[in-house]
Amino acid sequence: MAVRIEVTYSKQLSGPKKFDEALKYFLNVEQSIPSNFPGLQSFKPLGSDVYEWAFEKISYSGYDFQIQFQTKFIFSKTAADIVPHNSKGTELSGRWEFSEGTGGGTNLNFKAAFATELSIPSLFKSMATGLLQKEITKLFDRYSDNVAKVLSP
Repeated sequence: MAVRIEVTYSKQLSGPKKFDEALKYFLNVEQSIPSNFPGLQSFKPLGSDVYEWAFEKISYSGYDFQIQFQTKFIFSKTAADIVPHNSKGTELSGRWEFSEGTGGGTNLNFKAAFATELSIPSLFKSMATGLLQKEITKLFDRYSDNVAKVLSP
């Protein structure tokens, strides 16, 4: 039986790092994603701003879950949108929106939505759903903590 698990996340961050420097750093996703996203085992470019993400396995009661998906980035002057690409049951979408903060610093609004389907027995549905939602939220929290450190050199 397949179980669909969804997690939404939103965080507003700010720091004294100059707007242009922060924007340049974070829009270089090949540098900023792997160096700030915990648990990311690989982040491979596939061409045309498409990337394959693979996270370390999560184990629970003899079941191993490995989250893998592809995304496409769409860049503008002050934002990066992330959209699912070739989705096969697992999707990540989101947006990083940058604005100039007080004193030349940077404000960042980060929003993400994660969804996946797990093939697990219905007996484990509630436990697995809660566990995976908690683990994904922890990943986003740790990512946000790392981003806050980059914005505050």
